[in-house]
Amino acid sequence: MDTQPKAGKRKPDSSTDSDTLENRIASLEKKTKVEIITELKDKVRTLCLQQSPSDSLILLTLDELAKFSKKLDHDDADVYEELARQANRHYSKLDISSLCLSVLGGKAVDTITKAISKCLKEKQSENKNDGNAAQGSDNAPKREESPLSNLYPQFPNPLMYSMYQPNYLPQGAQPYGNFTAGGYRNTRPMGASKGKPAWLTLKGRVPSLTNLSPRAEEVYHDNVLFDIDSLQLRDPDKFVSGQLHNCVSEWRLILDENAHQDVVKWLEDGVDVGEFFRRFKGNFKGRNYDSEIPPRNYFQNAAICKKYSAFISKELCERISTGCIKLLGRVGECQPPKVIMPLTVEPSKPRLCHDERYLNLWVKDLPFHLENLKDVHRLVQENALMITCDEKSGYDHVNLQESSQTYFGIQFGGFYMTYTTLPFGWKASPFIYQSIGICVTSYLRQLDVINTLYIDDRFVVTGGSKNSDDAMLEAIDSVKQAYILPDDKKLKFIDLRKSILLMDEVDLRTLQRFCGKCISLTLAVPGCKLFCREVNAAISTCLKNSRKVKVLGPLRDELMHWRFLDTWTGYSKWRSEFHKVIELSTDSSGFRYGASVKLEASTMTLGDYWDTNDCRPIHEKEADAVLKSLQSLDSSLQDSRVDLFTDNMAVIAAWENQGCKSRALSCIMKEIFSHVSTYNIDLHLKYVPSCLNEADAPSRLTNTRGFNVK
Repeated sequence: MDTQPKAGKRKPDSSTDSDTLENRIASLEKKTKVEIITELKDKVRTLCLQQSPSDSLILLTLDELAKFSKKLDHDDADVYEELARQANRHYSKLDISSLCLSVLGGKAVDTITKAISKCLKEKQSENKNDGNAAQGSDNAPKREESPLSNLYPQFPNPLMYSMYQPNYLPQGAQPYGNFTAGGYRNTRPMGASKGKPAWLTLKGRVPSLTNLSPRAEEVYHDNVLFDIDSLQLRDPDKFVSGQLHNCVSEWRLILDENAHQDVVKWLEDGVDVGEFFRRFKGNFKGRNYDSEIPPRNYFQNAAICKKYSAFISKELCERISTGCIKLLGRVGECQPPKVIMPLTVEPSKPRLCHDERYLNLWVKDLPFHLENLKDVHRLVQENALMITCDEKSGYDHVNLQESSQTYFGIQFGGFYMTYTTLPFGWKASPFIYQSIGICVTSYLRQLDVINTLYIDDRFVVTGGSKNSDDAMLEAIDSVKQAYILPDDKKLKFIDLRKSILLMDEVDLRTLQRFCGKCISLTLAVPGCKLFCREVNAAISTCLKNSRKVKVLGPLRDELMHWRFLDTWTGYSKWRSEFHKVIELSTDSSGFRYGASVKLEASTMTLGDYWDTNDCRPIHEKEADAVLKSLQSLDSSLQDSRVDLFTDNMAVIAAWENQGCKSRALSCIMKEIFSHVSTYNIDLHLKYVPSCLNEADAPSRLTNTRGFNVK
């Protein structure tokens, strides 16, 4: 549509450069309200009735009509104002002249809405007719190709049943290859056929098919000769998903079916997502839910996906080829999954992620224990040979049942897809994979093979070698009985901290890096979480408002605290086993704290009064009571395990989590940590009801008394 009338048909314009919108409004003020509005409406109609109406002039006049009607407080001012707003909003979607002619003289927003709907339908019909007319023409615009368009067979040829395996369902000659007489069905995308796994020897050679390798048990127990260089391993470049399910007979040899019924079921039939569901009642992204299973839902992909469309296409194609993801078909040509959750990209690697927070709301909690670096030094002896194994694409080894795949939908590039294996973002995935892997760990331990497992990372220890892993020795020093902080990690941490302190403002990504490095130092520098609470608070602020945070106040003080690492050459020695256990009870009232401690054959009570102006909340006083009680007993508790009983759950949670949201309570926790570290106290906080707390009475004494020994 032309933005100006054609040359030769334009009427003489009597206006000058000085004849601005304000000047015209001033001249209109001399007329009556009815005359002014009528004149402006007629002007809009005149512009709309031209042979080639100018949308720009119509919109300009509409703005003038809306502005002046509001100024004069006209009865239909809301109509004109809403008309101008909607016309500017839908400028590119509808015929502005038709909209104005339909609305002027109507009634408010309802009339406008009906008119917009009518005009949109006319525009869509016009575009459809134009598309049909242009079809087959060489000059017709080409359809935008999806990044995944080459994967999908749009017009498959008929295939003979006899050419394929008996369980193969051939594609018919329907216009769309995924429609049959029974409705929708899944298709195998062209160019993305599932590959076949392959084997390689430890040296990277293709193994001989004629040589049969002995079982590992025979080599280990019966001393059968075996060349380790001929050990066969899966070729990582030809990975195929779900291979664990092809070895169920071997799994049965190492599993106790009574103790591992769930594992056997997962290996035989795949994982049924329904067995992990529980009722959810709550709100997610502004919508309330109350159901036993997740209702059908669809979420748009994250905005960042547009920037990484080529990367996402490549990742999806690779996963389709390995069988981890199944391509259902084009949007509108196949049955969509029940739940479609958004894709997003973590840009630093980059890494493709599937956001499954919606589905996880219905998944029950599945707590389990992970063995980590703290357990390693108990396993390693002098001159031990240490081996680490990383299982490629761990979760992709375990299939989902076909009925469960519909809960893990993806929509990208105009195609629907679903996961066929355990997704990375699903809440139950680590529990399932660890439960399967720990069965192998238990079996190897029965064979006296020392090993530990952390999801898909396995650590194996054996003796008989003088070689050692320098990197491991650098982290674990069994002679010093301590975890030693590697120099390279220490220098990187110091550089990052210095760079933040030089900034006036710091971004979210940098804060997350710093916090992650702090937590990674936990073994070598105990109590790390206590000294990154302000960093976590700053991260929370960044997430809420998407802005940088000023490096001031408590945040700067916490960053400055970590300067001790610059000159620290010592180490934190492992705490030795304690045989001396002391029971201590503490409590606090609004005006006094008290404590009761059992030392050898005697029981000691102690306490003191708070300042009369002390208006702190009770949880802070309870925590301060713990600190003052420990300080009062001082060296009496040195090199001991202390079981401290309190009736305040906030104090217990703050100690176990190394801090909390309350800045004052976290500061008290830091003082407690400093005290127990100085006197080598192994402190364990335990809950006791107030009625059973032995320190309850000393905390409520109304007269001043010292402590008594009974």
